[in-house]
Amino acid sequence: NDLLISGDLEVDGNAYFDGTTNFVTASASLFYAGNGTAASPSFSFRADQDTGMWRPTTNTLALSTLGVERFRIDSAGRVGIGTTAPTTMLEVQGTASASHLLTTGGLQVAGGASVSYSRFGTATTGHSLAAASDLLLSGNLEVDGNAFFDGSASISSRLEIGGTASVSGALSVGGVINTTAIGTAAAPAIALSGTTTGFYTTSGILAVSVGGSAKLGINTDGAFDLNSGGAVYWRDNATWISGTRDTGLSRISAGLIGVGTGSAASFAGSLKLTDLTALGNIGIGTTTPLTKLEVQGTASASHLLTTGGLQVAGGASVSYSRFGTAATGHSLSVASDLLISGMLEVDGQAYFDGSASVSTNFEVSGFASASKTFGSGLTDCDVTSTSKLLWDATTGKFSCSTDQTGGGSGSALQIKEGLTNIL
Repeated sequence: NDLLISGDLEVDGNAYFDGTTNFVTASASLFYAGNGTAASPSFSFRADQDTGMWRPTTNTLALSTLGVERFRIDSAGRVGIGTTAPTTMLEVQGTASASHLLTTGGLQVAGGASVSYSRFGTATTGHSLAAASDLLLSGNLEVDGNAFFDGSASISSRLEIGGTASVSGALSVGGVINTTAIGTAAAPAIALSGTTTGFYTTSGILAVSVGGSAKLGINTDGAFDLNSGGAVYWRDNATWISGTRDTGLSRISAGLIGVGTGSAASFAGSLKLTDLTALGNIGIGTTTPLTKLEVQGTASASHLLTTGGLQVAGGASVSYSRFGTAATGHSLSVASDLLISGMLEVDGQAYFDGSASVSTNFEVSGFASASKTFGSGLTDCDVTSTSKLLWDATTGKFSCSTDQTGGGSGSALQIKEGLTNIL
């Protein structure tokens, strides 16, 4: 029952081989089959003829089951599962699962074209990602557990955290950070790891807590609020965190602020240059200014201009200018009037364009000239009968009278323009 065919064998119907078929001749160990189809593969099984292998097109191999193509290798060696046109070396259209996924190159999710870096989506990097270990997420990221960033994190849009986020490096957010927690000064909603220093909110105010105590608030109107013991300091070098506080601004008491220089200790003590009171008074060298500007110490200026009066040697001003605190006895009233409570020394010349009234003695160590006299009781002394100027010791005044005769010696005052002699 053995059959040897030395020539060709053509079978136009079906051929069934119930045993093993061997092709052992080296020059003729080839078996050619028709192209086949998914429903009728070229190589199939007698009991399952719609399952097998076939040739869908040139240089392409396909596998089908139940008459449907399931697997294809195209002419470029690309393998497609669930697709007839794979674009990568392995493309699965459908769900793929594995106990582990290992790749020496990048990972591409939700896209058909790979790049040098890993990505979810098909967007391209805007931050110079280049290596397979770099990852670009084109969509949203939800982390229900903890998230750790050992380097810097830069976020240009929103960051929403429902749990805890721990960042050992820098976190830069260009958009919005949302947290459902409100927090308190003792337990800030956003805090430095392991500390009670951070941010929280209260009554719409963004507050800063340091060591569990409220220090700074940013109000709804944009104003910065310091607590009652807060202060603003400047330090003395570029490495400010370790530098000495050399200038500061602090609240001394209710309605009173101060500006100081020196170390932190001296500023906290008595060294205060300026105090702004609730009245709006400014004091330099004093904590209790009585006027809008009070300087306890020496003040200098290249010019001093004032539209009101001048007050020297006194702490309360009046409508007229004055040296001292005495009140006027001659109806001074405007800023250009001047009262001198003390003495006046004029080493040069003095000019009085109006009247000058001296209530006590008027002493002149040089010459004195006057075009008229007032209040001396004198009349015109050029009449012959009363042409003499006499001194009356009783009244202390000169008077016009007739010549007096008598013996004895005496003195007379001769007054003449440009000349004074004792006769």
